[in-house]
Amino acid sequence: MSLDIGIIKLAKGDRLFRSLAEIIILNSCLYYSIVSVRNGKPPAIIPKRGFFCPSNQYDFCFKLPIHGPVECLVRNIDPVDLTISAECYDQNNDVDEYKVEVGELLMNIVSPIFSNYVERQTDWMNEKYSKNTNQWPSSLMNFARVIRNAVVHHGEICFRSPNSKGVSWRSLAYSPEDNGRKIYSEDMKIGDFIGLMLEIDIEMKKLGAPVL
Repeated sequence: MSLDIGIIKLAKGDRLFRSLAEIIILNSCLYYSIVSVRNGKPPAIIPKRGFFCPSNQYDFCFKLPIHGPVECLVRNIDPVDLTISAECYDQNNDVDEYKVEVGELLMNIVSPIFSNYVERQTDWMNEKYSKNTNQWPSSLMNFARVIRNAVVHHGEICFRSPNSKGVSWRSLAYSPEDNGRKIYSEDMKIGDFIGLMLEIDIEMKKLGAPVL
């Protein structure tokens, strides 16, 4: 399963819409707050600028909009669509001066949203197939489950049983021998979490899962 460079559009009601909207809006709120305090005024709206989310597992970044959804929030309007892009890094259109200041804080925003998103899907997998994850028809969902468990264990791989089967995705592979390994930064960056969420969406559609 692959994601390619290009525009990615989501509409209200899509499986990933709510989770991605939360990430975009919270990221934008941080950006507006930090830049406004530092400069004494709100940031200028430059349509092409966005937040480039770096990744280790893709040859490109995921670019999130800075403007749009957050303006809907302050006007008490529900956004009806979201547009992000998968593209090569472009320093001229990146809000890189903001990235330096927030550091790992954004990972603490993205990872719990990822965790909640994955848990909704794995609950369905348990009901549809089995609570024995070895019987799941999706290796991707098994990998996502392991990453979700790592998120809730301080970002460290945590297999509950030493006899659990290993999981893999792209260049990453984990087994019980990796318990305690930290996944943030070296293995997965913000862009990898977003990309994995997009791949999960594709996978769940193939499995015929409802929007949860």
